[in-house]
Amino acid sequence: MVTTRVLFFSVFLASSLRSQTPLNYQAVFGQGYITASGLDAAGNLYVAGATDSRNLPVTPGAYQSTAVESTCGFIPRPGGGPGIPILCRHGFVAKIDPTGSRLLYLTYLGGTRDDWISALAVDPAGSVTITGRTGSPDFPVTPGAYRSEGVGFVTKLSPDGSRAVFSTRLPAPGSVLAIDASGHSFIAGSTSDADFPTTPGAFQTRRYLENADAFLLKLSPDGAAVRFATLLGGTFADHAAAIAVNELGQVYLAGFTASTLSFARLGGAGYTLFPTTPGSFSYPGTGADSFLVKFNAEGSSLLYSSVFGGSGDDQMSALALDANGDAVFAAHTFYAPDFPLTPNAFQTSYGGAILGRLSADGSRLLYSTYLGSSRSDTIAAIALSPAGNVYFRGLLTDPVATDPCFEPAPGNGFGPQVIGVFEPNSSTRLQRYLGNTAVALDKGGHFRIRSDSRLFDSVDIRDLPRVEVRCILSAASLRRGPLVPGGLITLLGDGMPTEASGGKVLVNGQPAPILYSSSTQINAVVPFGLLGERPAIVEVRTASGSLPPIKVEVAATSPGVFVQGGDRAGHAAALNEDGTLNTPQNGALRGSVVSVWLTGLGRMSPAQEDGAVAAGAVSSPVFRPKVWVSGVAAEVLYCGNAPGLIAGIIQMNLRIPPVETGGLLNLQVELGDGATRSAQIVRIAIR
Repeated sequence: MVTTRVLFFSVFLASSLRSQTPLNYQAVFGQGYITASGLDAAGNLYVAGATDSRNLPVTPGAYQSTAVESTCGFIPRPGGGPGIPILCRHGFVAKIDPTGSRLLYLTYLGGTRDDWISALAVDPAGSVTITGRTGSPDFPVTPGAYRSEGVGFVTKLSPDGSRAVFSTRLPAPGSVLAIDASGHSFIAGSTSDADFPTTPGAFQTRRYLENADAFLLKLSPDGAAVRFATLLGGTFADHAAAIAVNELGQVYLAGFTASTLSFARLGGAGYTLFPTTPGSFSYPGTGADSFLVKFNAEGSSLLYSSVFGGSGDDQMSALALDANGDAVFAAHTFYAPDFPLTPNAFQTSYGGAILGRLSADGSRLLYSTYLGSSRSDTIAAIALSPAGNVYFRGLLTDPVATDPCFEPAPGNGFGPQVIGVFEPNSSTRLQRYLGNTAVALDKGGHFRIRSDSRLFDSVDIRDLPRVEVRCILSAASLRRGPLVPGGLITLLGDGMPTEASGGKVLVNGQPAPILYSSSTQINAVVPFGLLGERPAIVEVRTASGSLPPIKVEVAATSPGVFVQGGDRAGHAAALNEDGTLNTPQNGALRGSVVSVWLTGLGRMSPAQEDGAVAAGAVSSPVFRPKVWVSGVAAEVLYCGNAPGLIAGIIQMNLRIPPVETGGLLNLQVELGDGATRSAQIVRIAIR
């Protein structure tokens, strides 16, 4: 049965490839890891990575059509017995056409043991060069190659993926890779090999103690000879994580070093610092620091070497060069609230990602800003447009530089993939959040993301902002959620029509009264007549047509409490019994009455008119609320329409229960039997 399924799957893929039928990402790459990507001048996408699948849809004539099924370990079984085998991972390389629909070639790359691709680069002719590490004794090596042994490798494939132009082993695994205009390959990483083969006249030919040093190696265009090989580092661990080469063959290398002043006391006599140059920008931290160095074309000296960081460990993660020779970099800081920033920084509050620019001579930090809000933030890649825009992609958690439709990913603490652009003056013009994974970007602002309908979709950030509705939130909680009869909603987007220009909002064809409108935000009231459990269709109509509609789930209730200052998890917009605003400095007494305002409580009795201002007789929610303050039930004295406010806004007066402690306490609302308790928890001050 298993054999039949595998055979059917292979036949299906082969048939699809022959007929040029678009394939989606999952069908081709499955659970494989994409670890490197790039684009050529024609817009073809190259991806490479590792997989334990032996059924990838390898294309006819591919350089390596099969992968050996071998075991590289075992997972112990509970209670003993034979372990569960762990299949060895092999490398793969694929080329996809600019539409993202057609697989131009796919080949395996590896031997009988684990192989891992770390980086790739594409030359103008469409040949891709790949580097990484290998544990395979039979990793392919071409005749006349630089080395036949070693734990690293460099392989260059022909434009059609049918042959290896060259393939050589390396004495250490390659982590990053660049190619110059002459076809030389520059490979960098780290090595703990005491006998790493440096070349005569190289900048650094010896290692210090047993810790890893960074290395830089320049390989001839035919892969047969090393032009230079040098080490770079001090007593403790040093690693290269990003590389770039200019038109003169000068190499920029960035990474992290633990060979810093702050660790000198641990090194003892003979401690050697990471090498720096006079006049280079310096800002020593108190942990492992970032480094950015520039080598001359011969690898014999440093044109500059800059080391800087904050009070936590940090390192470079991406690097690009502009037309002036400035180095634009991305860095990651594990926790450094004092990383060096510039006075014009976009974000000064701590974030785990850094975006910056170092002058061409390495003497000045021209720009440096935080991005994100936690130590898990990263920027994986950057590219520069001819106009100097900085495009980037990565993972950010609840960024300060936020797309207002951003929602933290539940459970894992990580935000979604983000692509963004900084203008030459370094102010953020736009950030765009993507649900799928972005894998490549180019100097024109084109991103490739994984697709459900083809292999990859293309996103052109230059087309943004677009005319669209990007998200619909509760106007109270500022969170995504279902539509509720009578609930106030906020539509966020780009190029939306104002009510004065004839803009309208419809929910299942029913007009939704507009309370506020601009090109980026519309506040409206969901019609009380909204019924059903199926998704509702929300449309924004302009004088010339409709924006793309959005489907939103429907619920009877979804309570949201209005908060002060528009903060999703902030302080409730509450009035104390004496009519003053409830603040941390002006809390409510236990036993006193406070008023809060909500929306999303659903249908009212007597029924309310859409968009009407509440006046006269009291109308109450059909579903009766319960309120909890720090887990203690609070008495609800009044819950109904808010006099003078639009129908759909509910005023609730509640008595503060006898909670044990004061301070900023949690307040949460539930309706009925508790099955519709609000996910929103706000704060209220008690004294």
